[in-house]
Amino acid sequence: MTYYIRLRGKVFGPFDEVQLVKMKNTGKVGRTTEMSTDGIIWKAAASFEVLYPAPPTPTPPTPESAPPQEPAEWFCSTDGSEGFGPLTKSAVVGMVRSRQLSGRSYVWRQGENARLLKNVVEFTDSLPTTRSTTKQSGTKPYVLFGGIGAVLVVLLCILGIVIGRSGRSTTETSPVTENTAATKDTEKEGETAVATPPASSSTSTSSTTEEIVEKVEQSIARIEGQYSSGTGFLIRPRILATNCHVISKEFLERAKIVFPSVSEKQKGPFNAKLLYADADRDIAFLGVESTLPALSLAKEHQFKRGQDIIVVGSPGELENAVNIGVLSSEKEIDNQKYYQLGISINPGNSGGPVMNRNGSVIGIATLKSTEQEGIAYCIPVAHVLEALENMEKLTESEKANNNSRHRAAVALRMLAVVNYICRDSMKEYDIWMKAAMDRGLSANDGIKLAAEKIDKRMDQVQYIFLDNVERELDKIQKDSKLPKEFRFKLAEFYSNCMEIKSYVDNPRGNYDSYKAKMIELADTGDRLHRQLLLSLEVSDD
Repeated sequence: MTYYIRLRGKVFGPFDEVQLVKMKNTGKVGRTTEMSTDGIIWKAAASFEVLYPAPPTPTPPTPESAPPQEPAEWFCSTDGSEGFGPLTKSAVVGMVRSRQLSGRSYVWRQGENARLLKNVVEFTDSLPTTRSTTKQSGTKPYVLFGGIGAVLVVLLCILGIVIGRSGRSTTETSPVTENTAATKDTEKEGETAVATPPASSSTSTSSTTEEIVEKVEQSIARIEGQYSSGTGFLIRPRILATNCHVISKEFLERAKIVFPSVSEKQKGPFNAKLLYADADRDIAFLGVESTLPALSLAKEHQFKRGQDIIVVGSPGELENAVNIGVLSSEKEIDNQKYYQLGISINPGNSGGPVMNRNGSVIGIATLKSTEQEGIAYCIPVAHVLEALENMEKLTESEKANNNSRHRAAVALRMLAVVNYICRDSMKEYDIWMKAAMDRGLSANDGIKLAAEKIDKRMDQVQYIFLDNVERELDKIQKDSKLPKEFRFKLAEFYSNCMEIKSYVDNPRGNYDSYKAKMIELADTGDRLHRQLLLSLEVSDD
């Protein structure tokens, strides 16, 4: 009989049984590799007895003699996107100490609400010393990663959160774009719409919520990524403002920018490029080839408690949903200033505009409290204006460098997660092999007891992360804008990931050699990851 294998969508073969066994022994074929005898029906290699003959059923450990294994009950997310797990407590601690998770990451058990890792007593001792958060109230915010991402169960699941509500002010004089109605269907292709400057007046005119929404909604976009969704808005012609955390796990070439409230011709989807990012302030500006008009900013805005606000965004399946609320207070969280809002909003509003009663932007929605309903936060417009000034100082070459570094940072974050999950799976095999030998069974018997759960986990690692990263690695290796050292080390780190994965897909050697290889590969992975972070000069938060 002949066999075919499928790797990353490509079919190889035919192979005979001798060739297959050789490929398995060298780690080229693992339990989760797709195989077929006819090229039509595909199954995991573990279901083919030519490679994995059915063993005699070993006697499972009794409850009294079960291996001393920690329960894999924790789920994690670095930024409010979909999360990954389940993992043991030791695995989570290891990811914190290797800087793959931080105090601003999120953890939770099945059925529990997500919490900031720094607030979970099981992990506080593993955190490095953090910055003081003066003036912070008892309300603990969550970064809002924007929305419901199309991801699978194991590796990306959590909660994101945001902000909004409608507003009235008598101090700002910057109205919403004047040329809005005409641009929806009559704007000529290739022309850029620009907001009409406000008329000189000492008295501002407030509008109804309906009037404001009608004017601004055409300039507000939904950001649809592979793992999440969020909101953005045109802040300058062809420049979209959003939160860094909305795009932090997305390869932008595959994200889609859609303007839900305009004609099909102007709606998109559009591709985006990163022009500027400030992760500490959670502000990102994307280049988008849309000719729709930009919203105006309340440049002279001064905070007033009780001022009405309006937030427009795309939570979940909704598009440009409207929420109204009030400015509550000014807060400082992790040494960053925010406006606290009295508003009820949903995941997906992250990156959306917070506007006053003139329709001028006074902030960008970004955080929400997880302990109290109706409390959220936005980045004040003064910080947005400062970020715009910083972006305008950049050359075109520097903006292109930002886009390249974003792609590289996303690839590194994904590989870091894959690396640690594969190492955790090797550790799990180590535990089960030792437990089996202690009970008079063979190491292989221990592997068989753990294989089914680990095989499912590795399937999800491949389809959720590796397939996406591998499509980007070639671009990264050819990108001269990135440091040469980074490109070289990233290739090494990928090889390290693949070698660890091969020992999970196809455990080989005896118990002692397997354990030694596990320690060696983990040490190499940690060293490469640290070097990569330094080379790219990015945070792995």
